[in-house]
Amino acid sequence: MRRLIPLVMLLALLAAACRIESNLLTEVNADGSGVIGAEIGYDEEAAAFIDQFTEGEDPFADSPMAGFPNAQGREEDRGGMHYLVSTAAVEDIAAAVAQAIAADPNSLVQELDFSFAPDRIEVTGVGSLTGAMEGAEEMMSPEQLAEAVGANFRLTLPGRVLESNATSQDGNTLTWSFPITGEQIQISAVSDPTQSAGGGFPMWAIIVIAAAVVAGIGFLLLMSRKRGGAPTPPPPAPEMPTA
Repeated sequence: MRRLIPLVMLLALLAAACRIESNLLTEVNADGSGVIGAEIGYDEEAAAFIDQFTEGEDPFADSPMAGFPNAQGREEDRGGMHYLVSTAAVEDIAAAVAQAIAADPNSLVQELDFSFAPDRIEVTGVGSLTGAMEGAEEMMSPEQLAEAVGANFRLTLPGRVLESNATSQDGNTLTWSFPITGEQIQISAVSDPTQSAGGGFPMWAIIVIAAAVVAGIGFLLLMSRKRGGAPTPPPPAPEMPTA
């Protein structure tokens, strides 16, 4: 997108106390494939204003998903906002992300690198709102911008997240929120695809531990029998005297 939203529209949205949000989405699979996406969200006040301002034209047509012909669109409501979501499944998530960044000189994420190993996936990068909000900071205060505009990068990793510097985390989905004043943020996350998203031991470790426990119990029973021989039967119950 050349800008997060046109500056003229942004000024009008501020005056009407509306809220609009732009998010980039990346879902990574253990084999290097994944899903890339983008979404734009707006509240009820903004929806009515956008329809009036654009006269039926799509104000978000210049999307980073334009270069993916297999992109699928959907709409959903959450948190009091209505979202237009566009996603595309890709065989090479690193190549797809690089393509999207190259096609958008004002991308929220300017760099994103991936490293894949059987038990470790690492993602690093940088991002900012500098290009997307160019000129807006001269027209309104950071507080006003923060009230009207939000932008985030959402990354879903396979398995258990081991470490990250994300703003927030929900399971194995990480979210970085971009400062409205344009400061560059660092993106860093590591996951282990062999572990479950909820944490704990991976399945192979549970199987090994269970086998060891069973073997240990069997060994203790065998040693007990060797030391004590055949167990002594209990004495017979005393006979009750007859009248």
